[in-house]
Amino acid sequence: MRIWCEALLVLAGVANCYDTFVSKAGKVKRICYAQLRGDSAYETCSAFCKEKHAARHCRFCKCSGCAFCVARGIQNKSVEEIKRLGSFTFLPNGCSWHETTQLGGCIRLKEQRAECKREAVQGLSQAKSEAQVAHRLAVIVPYRSNGNSDLSPLCDNLPTHLEAEHVDYRLFLVDQQGNLPFNRGALINAAVDYLLRERRKYNLDDRHTPQHFLFDYLAIHDADRFPVASAHALCPTFSHSYYDFPQHVPRVLHPKSLAGGVLIVQLSHFLAVNGFSNQFWGWGEEDNNLFLRLRWCGLAPVHGDGVWLCMEHRDCAACRSAKRRVNATALSALTANGRQDWRQMSIENILSDGLSNVIYNKSAEMHTESCGVAKLLRMRVSLHLA
Repeated sequence: MRIWCEALLVLAGVANCYDTFVSKAGKVKRICYAQLRGDSAYETCSAFCKEKHAARHCRFCKCSGCAFCVARGIQNKSVEEIKRLGSFTFLPNGCSWHETTQLGGCIRLKEQRAECKREAVQGLSQAKSEAQVAHRLAVIVPYRSNGNSDLSPLCDNLPTHLEAEHVDYRLFLVDQQGNLPFNRGALINAAVDYLLRERRKYNLDDRHTPQHFLFDYLAIHDADRFPVASAHALCPTFSHSYYDFPQHVPRVLHPKSLAGGVLIVQLSHFLAVNGFSNQFWGWGEEDNNLFLRLRWCGLAPVHGDGVWLCMEHRDCAACRSAKRRVNATALSALTANGRQDWRQMSIENILSDGLSNVIYNKSAEMHTESCGVAKLLRMRVSLHLA
């Protein structure tokens, strides 16, 4: 994280880079990667900070939590201003620094490649007419119960938000079993593959088809991210339609997300790119590879304006530990892999690794459990090396 932050600071003039974690006392803290001498490692408001010197002091992490600094910053900006924000996000070509420099450049196709096109998948068998097409969202949360993040913040917030926005949804937790390293991409592939296999056992026009098998778009959702309406005065505006059906291309939190965090994607588009690669064991890079697949097919995700302000990120302890182990050498290797993935991207490579050939065992029937105001279906999956 800090390596990328420092690169962004040099190239884009960012003052600070942030991440969040939950302290032992349960308090959410924002890590602030200080770039000024004598600064704090966390966002706070120290006695040093003076409002009359705000222009200078608000550059410090130790002052960035002060009310007068917040007021000078994004909390006081309009929707239009926030849409224009982002020297840290965009280069003049309209793409993020990371995509431009690490993922083959800023590439957008005018239309979807013919070899990637799939027929739209029906959402509900009870759709009443062409003019009133019903959509159903399958929220798929990759997870590992031995030491992964606590589900209660997600359950306390996400179902309530979806209910308030009148989204027709089902929640699925895909829980990795066994001793192999965590594989987020393969877990999501396994969940989608299982649900589609079960779905094919029924006639989709049959009203007896279990409703949780009927969906036409996905929210690929990290367990440690969830919407919080109170995080910003403009959150009701920003997050109002984020989980709605994505009519044209997938939707991501912000351009730096690429395809990570919370990705909203049509099932037909997920099938078109053969889902995730199954080759990424451990933390990171599976979302970058999915982004490359989507971009190659002409389906590069678009970002939701300001939604990143309204999505709290409580990074789990195991996740933070894994990220800290990614050193400069490893990041260089990942960058090289990203460039190689783009050079080798083709429909043949896409179809040779992904949803179509994920190897897994589902250890038991799906178990229903409470998740806030909703029910969650947990599937326990053991992955296998190809």
